[in-house]
Amino acid sequence: MTTIHHHFSCSSRPLHPRFVAACALLAALLGCACGGGDNTGPSASNGPVATSIEASSGNGQSAIAGTAVATPPSVIVRDAQNNAISGVSVTFAVASGGGSLTGGAATTDGSGTATVGSWTLGSVGANSLAATSGRLSGSPVTFTATGIAGPAASIAQNAGNGQSATVGTVVAIQPSVIVRDLGGNPVGGVPVTFSVTGGGGVISGTNQTTNASGIAVAGAWTVGASAGTNLLTATAAGLTGSPVTFTATATARAIIVSNNADIVNGNVNSPAQLIASPGPDGISLREAVLAANEALQPWDITFSPILAGQSIGLLGPLPIIERDSTRVIGELNSNGAPGVTLDGSAACCEAMMRVGGSGITVSGLRFAHLTDQGQALKVVVGPYRLTLTDLRFEGNVFDNRPSASKATAIYLTSGVYDAFTPGLLARVTITGNTFLHLQGDGDAILVASDGVVDGVDISYNTFVDCNLGVELAHARGSNNVIRGTRIFGNSFSGSLSPSIDMATYAGTGNVIDSTSIFGNRFAGDLNWSLLAIAGETGSVGNRISTLWFANNIVDRSTGGLGILGGNQGATGNQISDVRIVNNTLYRSGGVTLGVDGSGSSGNSVVGFDVRNTIFWPPAAAPNSDFPYGGVVPSVVSFTITSMAGYTGVNGNFVADPRFVAPDAGDFHLQAGSPAIGAGTAIGAPTTDLACNQRVGAPDLGAYAYGPTGNACGSTARFRP
Repeated sequence: MTTIHHHFSCSSRPLHPRFVAACALLAALLGCACGGGDNTGPSASNGPVATSIEASSGNGQSAIAGTAVATPPSVIVRDAQNNAISGVSVTFAVASGGGSLTGGAATTDGSGTATVGSWTLGSVGANSLAATSGRLSGSPVTFTATGIAGPAASIAQNAGNGQSATVGTVVAIQPSVIVRDLGGNPVGGVPVTFSVTGGGGVISGTNQTTNASGIAVAGAWTVGASAGTNLLTATAAGLTGSPVTFTATATARAIIVSNNADIVNGNVNSPAQLIASPGPDGISLREAVLAANEALQPWDITFSPILAGQSIGLLGPLPIIERDSTRVIGELNSNGAPGVTLDGSAACCEAMMRVGGSGITVSGLRFAHLTDQGQALKVVVGPYRLTLTDLRFEGNVFDNRPSASKATAIYLTSGVYDAFTPGLLARVTITGNTFLHLQGDGDAILVASDGVVDGVDISYNTFVDCNLGVELAHARGSNNVIRGTRIFGNSFSGSLSPSIDMATYAGTGNVIDSTSIFGNRFAGDLNWSLLAIAGETGSVGNRISTLWFANNIVDRSTGGLGILGGNQGATGNQISDVRIVNNTLYRSGGVTLGVDGSGSSGNSVVGFDVRNTIFWPPAAAPNSDFPYGGVVPSVVSFTITSMAGYTGVNGNFVADPRFVAPDAGDFHLQAGSPAIGAGTAIGAPTTDLACNQRVGAPDLGAYAYGPTGNACGSTARFRP
């Protein structure tokens, strides 16, 4: 019998329809391969052929951006008869939104399903994922998901910090913040409140809400009327970073003085007109003051660098500076000292510069050759207003060498100019100035009252070879007040009369109240370092109250400290509540306390004590620490003194305090000093002369043992 071999090949050539069924049957019986294209998954010889792919689950979800969707997306693969096909490779990949995934290479399981490991969404908004498998119908399969923001967690600056704008104008970029969730996604719909917190400006649109990008934008921010730092805060309750602070610098409008002539030949009707029409020689200081006074807003008066080292010879008093918040700012030389000098040689019998507005600053100028009976700087309450506040005189030099004329550098008074009508002068700062050779019965600083002077700070100034350093005085009238004066961090040397003098010379009911004198150094005074007299020259019923003298060094002062109820015929005056605490007096007169001076009667001193103080070394005179017997032992405590009757009581004793180098001016305590821990905390200042903390039982004297650095910070002082 002949065997017939039938060779059938199901090739890629097209088959006639009538042979298809036969081919399929014979292929099963004979093992031929029937094909017609690429197959994915099991070969056609071993099973069904994958033909399509589609989404199975996980489409159209939403999740917090940065987190995974709840249902990992999956696809199903089928053949032409809609049967699920296993073993088919599927690749998952992020298509948009910037998210990430795990298990991107997957294979269909027995149910024909392939599932991505996880899908973490990227940005807020639309995200998509693609599942691809060869050339199956439906590939790639796209899954979409929406990223949503989580709860608001933090707030931060977005734009508009660190700008500058001319005073009284709007910053160019409106400050804005951005609010995010824990994943760093922007969060919309969060309320934010913007508020001005410094500089005196204004903000429109204070209450804002974050947009879809998480950003809230403030309204227009107008900086304040004075040059300097402005602050704005954005607050969102409960968010990390709240409040957010923005800073902006308000820059002044400036008139630049460009010549040293004291003449007026420009248009002074306004700063703008003066700048446009300054005259043939440029702008003089006198022109600048006149124009600034006509301005609707404050201007700075500055000086061209070409004037450094030059003098402006004033032909008479400058006009009163009356425009509020005007600043006169001198040009400094390479040493940081004032380079422009105002020469008062010809400005006879009057103040060189007068201040008659609030918020005015004068800094970085040198005043020289003050005239007899004249002043360099005088504050004038009136004739324009009865109240002046917030004045600042900083970094100036007042040099009257070689003259010995009676001149005052800075004269403050609350009396209306030339009318003596009571007024108010409040919040004056005099800091970082140098006063040289103000002699002839004049003052470096005179604070006088016709009305009320409230809150004068005199700090970090240098006084050299002056008659009177600081004088607080009532020279006329009744019921006037000087209160809240603070004199601290100054250096006085070689004063001819008291370095600090407090007195009433006329009238009744005048008061000098709440004066703090602390952290100063007095060296080589030829008179008293401090002299306080409630009433002088026949005055009646005046008082000095609450005088605090603490943390001071008095080094080789002839007079030391003097407290006197009344003198030269004064009656019924009183000094009360005088506290002399934690001072060091070295080779100096001690503390003199008297009630009635020459020809006086009925005066009194009440509430007086000395504590935690060092008097050293013992002097030959038996009563050198407390001459004349006015200071009784019962009011001295925890003090180093050699006086009999005082030592051995109230914690007082005599012993070398062991200063580091007293003759070189170093009064820190050495290790083992008996002054360490020997004081009382009652009434003691919490810090020492150098602003270092006093820990535990206070040490005696101006310095606490231990730290030798200055924690007070540095303040510029212009030296001669």
